[in-house]
Amino acid sequence: MGKGSAAREVTSLGLVCAGLVEEVEVRARKGDALATGQEEVTVFDADKGAAPTVGLKEYVERWITYSGCSKMSVVMASAYIERSGIQLTSFNMHRTLLASLLVAAKFHDDVFYSNTFYSAVGGSTLAEVNRLERAILQACEWSMLVSKEEYETRLAALMRSHTVASAPMISPKHPEKFEKLTPVTIAPPSCVDRFFGLFGL
Repeated sequence: MGKGSAAREVTSLGLVCAGLVEEVEVRARKGDALATGQEEVTVFDADKGAAPTVGLKEYVERWITYSGCSKMSVVMASAYIERSGIQLTSFNMHRTLLASLLVAAKFHDDVFYSNTFYSAVGGSTLAEVNRLERAILQACEWSMLVSKEEYETRLAALMRSHTVASAPMISPKHPEKFEKLTPVTIAPPSCVDRFFGLFGL
């Protein structure tokens, strides 16, 4: 790939990421407005007493930077979130996005990493990431294939409201050692996830 093509790919990836962040944040705000406080708590939910300590934009940029995932897997993650039927809120959007991006990278990308590595990137524990992976697969009824038509629809939706000038320039690092990762922590997990953790599930 030449320098021009590589630059266009980085810009295109940035546009898709910006669209994904906006899409998730809009849905989360709607979910917050609809919440009654009586919703079932799931493994995707953070402790209601602690807001996430990292913004969604920074969280997605971190994922792209260190995971080296492709633009296609980001688009597929958007499709999985839609397919899962999960009502996004400010308390579950980070973990839902983490699970969707992880599964998309494994399903599509030629190069992907272990859940141990992804847990370090996502600011979670290995046990929690394993539970999140199973939960998003179950929510999607184990249907991970994204058709060409669905992909193109999702891609157009993610890129629709952004210009090249607004795209963050994200350059994947592909670190080989966890020590190179700057630590990040999202909000503590919900009581449901802590319950599973007690039994090593």
